[in-house]
Amino acid sequence: MAQKQISLTGTDTLQIFGRTITAFGTGDYFTFTFDEELFKIEIGKDGNAVYAFNAPGLKVKGVLKILRGSRDDRFLNAVLAGMVADPAGFVLGTCIAVKRIGNGSNVIVNDTYLFGGGVFSKFPGVKGNQQGDTEQAMAVYEFMFTSADRAEQ
Repeated sequence: MAQKQISLTGTDTLQIFGRTITAFGTGDYFTFTFDEELFKIEIGKDGNAVYAFNAPGLKVKGVLKILRGSRDDRFLNAVLAGMVADPAGFVLGTCIAVKRIGNGSNVIVNDTYLFGGGVFSKFPGVKGNQQGDTEQAMAVYEFMFTSADRAEQ
C-alpha cells in the first residue's frame, strides 16, 4: 500500500525591498504569477515543429495585500514615491517568498522563490464602504519582476 503524501502549510514569510512584511491582509495576502508562456511552439506541414524561447515568460506579476496604514504600508508607499520621483535613480527591488511545508511527521521544507528586477506596476487603490466591507482596510500593491528562481528544497 502506497504511503499517503501530506502537505501542511503555514507561517509563510515575505521580504520585499529588504523589509520583512508582517502586516498581511486577509485572503490571498500575496500571490506571484507567471502570465506568459516560456516557449512558443508552431507546428507546420508534416508535423514539423519550431520552438522559440519567449523572454516575456520570465516576467513575474506580484500582488501583496497588507493592512492599510500599517508600518509596512507606509514603508512601501515611501519606496513607491521614491520610484516615481526619480525613476532613473530607483534601485530595482528584490523579493523572497518562503512557503513552509510540513509532511505531518515534523519534517519541514522551505519552498523559496527569489525574485529580482522589481518595480511597482500600479498605485494601490482606495475605497470607502459603510456596509462592513473589510477590503477597505487593505492596501493592495502590485509589482513586476524580471527574474525568478525557485530554490532547491
